Amino acid sequence: MAEMKICVCDSDIITRVKTYNTLKAKFADVKDVLIVCSTPYDILFDIEDEKFDYDVFITDIIFIDTRFTGVELVKKINGVAPLCKCIYYTDQVPGNVDIYETKHFNCVIKGIQDSRLEKCITEIINEAVEARKNNTIKIKFDRSVNIIECSKIRFIRIENRVTKFYTDKEVLYEYKPLSQIQEELPDNFIRCHNAIIVNRNYIKKFNRSVITLDDGEKLKIGRRYVSSFEE
Repeated sequence: MAEMKICVCDSDIITRVKTYNTLKAKFADVKDVLIVCSTPYDILFDIEDEKFDYDVFITDIIFIDTRFTGVELVKKINGVAPLCKCIYYTDQVPGNVDIYETKHFNCVIKGIQDSRLEKCITEIINEAVEARKNNTIKIKFDRSVNIIECSKIRFIRIENRVTKFYTDKEVLYEYKPLSQIQEELPDNFIRCHNAIIVNRNYIKKFNRSVITLDDGEKLKIGRRYVSSFEE
């Protein structure tokens, strides 16, 4: 998978470094995961400068010597990076602060629920790995194996009992039924014919019988699949 960036944010340097070191040791053997630590003000500046690019953000709720809370910071993150998974890691949830004003993945109490923090991050990493698996596909033919990104596949068609994967640059071959292949593809692939699966992202227009792709290629729509294009 692409590198996952995890940020530990706390105004207390001792807590910040301790959490960073704990997570760094826990996930040291996990490939493509970068863990960093930062101050609340540094994160605020990153947001203002449009440089915030973390996938997971772990933050305390109450900061020392700041004019804003972790909840206010997460609100800003929700606005600029809605896919970022935010986790509150705090001594307590103050009664005058509502964490449910924000979109967050979990709230963990320091020292009491530390194992939950590690479990949350493991869950997020596993989700990313599964998503990555669904974005590539293995195509086996003869003695060769090609692993390609699904986004590069324009359409898949069975011709003379051979399944052909059409991309912008090449055609790859495999002996596998379309029903099995479709289970390995993301949701933007749709069956349009007994012998054809098409990538929605390349469709320019269609009617009840024909799909026209962005390069002018035309694909037939089988009668039993017409309803899929009327939704």
